Amino acid sequence: MEQLARFACDKHISFTVVGPDEPLGLGIVDRFRMFKLRVFGPTRKAARIETSKVFAKLHMSACGIPTAPFVVCANAPEIQTAANISATTA
Repeated sequence: MEQLARFACDKHISFTVVGPDEPLGLGIVDRFRMFKLRVFGPTRKAARIETSKVFAKLHMSACGIPTAPFVVCANAPEIQTAANISATTA
């Protein structure tokens, strides 16, 4: 991100629009703002809703926003258990 910000400064780029999730999640907007560059896109913190599906689902659930049922799994056995439960309730 540092090199991209320096490049934008060196080339006198007047405005940057960031679209892909990965650079947003890595904080490119925050870095550009540190360099006083004009940039359009969410900060790293705000981009989390797009870069972390677990965060997004937990946030929607906590805020009462309708979303499909979900299970968060941390390892293969949990995934297998969730898949088995899902298969029997479908």
